Amino acid sequence: MHAIERQFILGFTALAAVGVAAGTVVRKTRERERKRLYATHVRADGSPVEIEFFTPPQAKAAVFFENGLGMPHETWSWVCDNLPEDIAYVRYNRPGYGRSAAAENHTIAEGFTLVDELCDTYVPNLPLTMVGHSIGGYLVAAYAASRADTRPFEKLVLVDSTNIDQLHNVRNAGYDQWTRQGLLMERFWAFSGLTAISRSEKRSEYSAAVEASRRGFSTSPGTWLTAYREYRAALAFPPLGKVQVPVDVVTARTALSGTAHDDGQAELLKISDISQHHFLDGADHMRILSDPSHAGQIATLIAWADASHLPEVLEGAS
Repeated sequence: MHAIERQFILGFTALAAVGVAAGTVVRKTRERERKRLYATHVRADGSPVEIEFFTPPQAKAAVFFENGLGMPHETWSWVCDNLPEDIAYVRYNRPGYGRSAAAENHTIAEGFTLVDELCDTYVPNLPLTMVGHSIGGYLVAAYAASRADTRPFEKLVLVDSTNIDQLHNVRNAGYDQWTRQGLLMERFWAFSGLTAISRSEKRSEYSAAVEASRRGFSTSPGTWLTAYREYRAALAFPPLGKVQVPVDVVTARTALSGTAHDDGQAELLKISDISQHHFLDGADHMRILSDPSHAGQIATLIAWADASHLPEVLEGAS
């Protein structure tokens, strides 16, 4: 073996060792911090669900949030901070994310049962606005369609939501393969510890505390294993049915946004006979929640039962 080869092997081994050590330290530190910051809801079988809730005694309505794929509940922090004080909210991590216990073969029906449990426990009998980002948008719409006769829904807000029909159409195509490989690579980076020492969110505008929490969340290999499983499951999710409540579709739009994305978002309007389409110019799929200005506009949209007076293009940071 040549000297340069030995040096390369030694250097790579040292980098891997540093990565693993740094990843372990960051994960342990962030796990302790997450335990300090966020509560857990304990289910009948003893499994914990990480949750953050605000339930003031004067609450007149409630909001239930569903996160995007591979994202923690604190991505809604700016939105929650901008809600009126008489609106309760519940946000949580689905099984396998954060401190929520993983569940093998977690079905969409089981997920809806968990949502029932959280709503009944923390915001019973309050009119509900269901809000979801990315795949979370699909989940809240599917949940509302399945619980039309049992929940007092006020409306749905779908934030740059996944169009499940578009996702079905790309199965086994280039985008599908790229997404699967990307999620598996994220797990590898997290497992190796390299995520902890190299990951940066240059465009993130969350508060320092929330960004640190998100960074810790991303260093867990379990995050990306769960995201991969959720993505695979989503390829078989059924099409959305009609809902009997108003729907506000919020679409992130930049100069690079394609017509396919806008068209897919417009298709979501068809799930309700009372629907509004709103665009946030200057927002991309992630920045729509991380930018305080964009998040503030979403909070305004949530707070108004009737958003028809709001302009189609919402003012936000550009």
